[in-house]
Amino acid sequence: MKHLKKTLMVTALVSSTLLFTACDATENEGKGTETAQAPSTQEKDKKESTSSIVTDNKETVAKEEETNVTKVEGNAKEATPTPTPTKTDNSKPPTTQVEKKKTVDLFNVEENKEYEASFHSGWKASPSAKKQATIDGRGEGAVEEGQALLVVQDKEKGYSNLYSMKESSNGQSSPKYVEWIDENRLYVIIGFAYGTVSKGGELYELNLRDHSLTPVITGLKDNEEVVSIKQDKKGNFIYEKHIYDDENLTVGHFEEGTLPISTTK
Repeated sequence: MKHLKKTLMVTALVSSTLLFTACDATENEGKGTETAQAPSTQEKDKKESTSSIVTDNKETVAKEEETNVTKVEGNAKEATPTPTPTKTDNSKPPTTQVEKKKTVDLFNVEENKEYEASFHSGWKASPSAKKQATIDGRGEGAVEEGQALLVVQDKEKGYSNLYSMKESSNGQSSPKYVEWIDENRLYVIIGFAYGTVSKGGELYELNLRDHSLTPVITGLKDNEEVVSIKQDKKGNFIYEKHIYDDENLTVGHFEEGTLPISTTK
């Protein structure tokens, strides 16, 4: 009996020892598990932290790149020179360029088949001799005072064109001199109709086809006037200009000038 009790006590003691050992082992396993899991959580936190830092760095780099791009674009805009506006050239065209001539309306024109010049300056034949022209109404050389007619006669067709000054001239102007340029054009000098002081006037070109009158030498000073024009052997036209030297218009001199060969017909 005593031996049985002793055996049971030993057995209970062993069981308690085993149970304590098992509990201690379980507790250690739990701690081990917690210890094992802790590094995993820390690693996760580190990874998340690292990922967050990397993301932040990427965003920062992206923002910096965007800022740099904006700066570069801004600098590019600033560096791009503003285009200089094209200046319009308003200067006159070169002298080689043909300009349209301005005409003046000074003559009335009348066609007459029966007109006969009687007090005229003398007939001047055209280059082909098919036409002739004269100043009628101022006598020989057209040196007399008064208004006159410019008469252009077509000998083949048998009629004359009579050019008279329009009423707007108030009877103060008259054709004084005429010279052929070619078969269809004439140089005509027009000046004061009265007064012995005025010997000539201003120079015009008359087109017989359309009766247009184009200024050639006009706008002269009060003491200047063109008195004649003739063609030389080279085809140039030499005009003679009279210039008074004193205020009383009693003393003067003559000067010559050359007009280029006119090609317009």
